[in-house]
Amino acid sequence: MRKTLIAVCTALTTLAIGAVPGSAGTAEAPEITDPAGEANFLSPITGDEEDTRPVSFDNLDLRAVWFETAYDTNKVVDPESGEVLSVQYTPTALLVHIKTEAPVRPFSPFNAVRYKAQATAPDCNASFELRVFNNPDSDSAEIRRVDPLAPCGELPSGNIIVSPVKPTFDGTVATLTFPLSHEGVREVIWTGATLSQPSAYSEGSLNSNWIADRTAAGGDFRIGQDVPPNVDCTADPDHTECQP
Repeated sequence: MRKTLIAVCTALTTLAIGAVPGSAGTAEAPEITDPAGEANFLSPITGDEEDTRPVSFDNLDLRAVWFETAYDTNKVVDPESGEVLSVQYTPTALLVHIKTEAPVRPFSPFNAVRYKAQATAPDCNASFELRVFNNPDSDSAEIRRVDPLAPCGELPSGNIIVSPVKPTFDGTVATLTFPLSHEGVREVIWTGATLSQPSAYSEGSLNSNWIADRTAAGGDFRIGQDVPPNVDCTADPDHTECQP
């Protein structure tokens, strides 16, 4: 009878609450870091960069990249007593945060700028990209296959996946959102997939694309590693999340 009640309650009273964790990649402990002042288009390589400001484009100057897993929190409640029976956490999206020395706009004299976080995904080398244009309506977050001969799921024509979620900007941090339920996204990444040896670079576009800044490889990130474990409130009724 108790099992039946729990099953019915789960079906009828699951409450979805959006959340974003902060226990893995963060602004304070990003997977990728890079020094300031060397976004100067002068053979951007890693290891011996020098601060050449003012001969550096602050908006193209990469400072950090970190990954997070967005997730939903679902509380299963007994409708009769109001008791929280369990708390379940479901990963919903990969977030890629890109921090630059200055906000990405304005970026004159370029027609467009692009920021890429490349990593080895389970089936291929993938690039998680922010494309920024003079018209903000054209901004996009994309996944591109880096090595054309390697399989990377059944990607659409051109090996490009455009996220249905527009990039967002908060000061010098841009955030890309890749929903794990999206048909194209889930061909490349999923809960438990590891992004290995990520690195990043930025480029400005005039008549062609020119690399402005490049980072060294950073730490690995496993999608879902920062999602809390589910809570059985019948076993741990004093847990903070188990309170009604």
